[in-house]
Amino acid sequence: MPGARIHDPQLIKASFGGRSLDHGRDEGDFVSTEYTKEQTTTHVGADGSVTVSQTADQSGKATINCMSTSDTHRVLTALYERQRALGVSFGVFEVVDLNNAIVERSAQAWVQAAPPNAYGAEVGKRAWVLGLAKLERSSEGTVIA
Repeated sequence: MPGARIHDPQLIKASFGGRSLDHGRDEGDFVSTEYTKEQTTTHVGADGSVTVSQTADQSGKATINCMSTSDTHRVLTALYERQRALGVSFGVFEVVDLNNAIVERSAQAWVQAAPPNAYGAEVGKRAWVLGLAKLERSSEGTVIA
């Protein structure tokens, strides 16, 4: 019988361009990553034979969900404005899940989309999207090339 496990959201750390993205996280999924394309495609012939093709496209995106009052939102706003003024500048994106020894990173990341801003009686939520040139996922802290 498997033992109980503990999940501590404080043990999930995210950064972009050497800056922490851990302040003012939104409830629920505060960081999500995904590949742009499925990593494999299945082809089935008329005779039932199966061929699996692997894609060379390892690009992806990361979505950072935070509160409008957070340092994370201020940092990403400043980086986005700098990028608009000076052109795209790549930074390292990394999320480390110490609960499960999972590391996801991209050596070249950029602000792909700024969130829409809404203002009201409650704290606003912001969803920033970072483009990732090559999303690398590994377990046990070892990046598999």
